[in-house]
Amino acid sequence: MELRELLIFAVRDQAAEVHLSADGPIEITAGAARRKLNLPNLEASDFHAMLAPHLDASAREQIRASGRCECQFEVDGVGSVRAEVGTRKARLVLPAAE
Repeated sequence: MELRELLIFAVRDQAAEVHLSADGPIEITAGAARRKLNLPNLEASDFHAMLAPHLDASAREQIRASGRCECQFEVDGVGSVRAEVGTRKARLVLPAAE
């Protein structure tokens, strides 16, 4: 699944956040509930492939240097997504949640 498709689904499901984990489940937070989506766990290579196109050079360098970054990026059909990205986990805050 492409990140854009996942985020559009999450917005339609009225989620505030999407949580990604390498070799783990995809989860969304809607209201006070955090739930796993009925999708296969993300393999580490899929985690990186899903996020890499959305991270600029500065964000990638921050991850290499410190293991994490905070950034913001635009996604067509979703808007501006605020992200906290580590080497194996990411928290994506959707526009409607801000």
